[in-house]
Amino acid sequence: MKLADYNLLDLKPSQSAMDKQAWQPFLQQLPNWQIAITESIPQLQCNYKFANFVEAMEFANKITVIAEQADHHPSLGIEWGKVALCWWSHDIKGLDLRDFVMAAKSDQLYKQ
Repeated sequence: MKLADYNLLDLKPSQSAMDKQAWQPFLQQLPNWQIAITESIPQLQCNYKFANFVEAMEFANKITVIAEQADHHPSLGIEWGKVALCWWSHDIKGLDLRDFVMAAKSDQLYKQ
């Protein structure tokens, strides 16, 4: 199943973080995303480019909507022409399926 096809409301938080081996099939569906380790916590990171600040803010607001729907919230950095987005599961201090699905949903919003 493609990550973007998952229903956000059907996804429940995991009790433990995925290991690196479990990430690999999901990362293949997210070519623009990278795993970065911040304070010993793996995070999915991607930078999106826009023509101006208004477009960057509009995209960030779309991310806010899906984050609220899923009750799963990212780190957002907004600059002129750029949004830096990070998904990870704070409660398990790592990555679970929700993070990869949210990254795929973010890519869908960007392409619209």
